[in-house]
Amino acid sequence: MARKIPRDDVALQRIDILYRLARDSAVREPDLSASYIRLMKRISTKYRRRLDGEIKRNICASCGRILLPNTATAVRISGSNGYIIVRCGCGKERHIFYKRRS
Repeated sequence: MARKIPRDDVALQRIDILYRLARDSAVREPDLSASYIRLMKRISTKYRRRLDGEIKRNICASCGRILLPNTATAVRISGSNGYIIVRCGCGKERHIFYKRRS
C-alpha cells in the first residue's frame, strides 16, 4: 500500500518551488514573478503554514515584488545604527538589522 504524503509537506515543497521560480524570473519577467509570489502566499494561507523568514525578508510587504539587489531595489547600509535599508521600487523601505541589540 502506498504511503500518503502529508498535505503540509506538499505545501512546503510547493512554496519552496514557487519562491525559487519567482527569484529566478524576477529580472526577466517581474509580473510573472509577482504572480508566483501571490500564489505562494495563497498556498501558505490555505494550509496555515508560515513563510520562512528568508522568504518574508525578500518580499515587499506593500507591492509583493521580490527584493533582489539587481532588480528595482536600492540597498544602503547604515553603519552607525547597525541595519541595512532595502528600498523597493514602490517606495516602501525595509530595515534589516545585522547587529545584535543590547
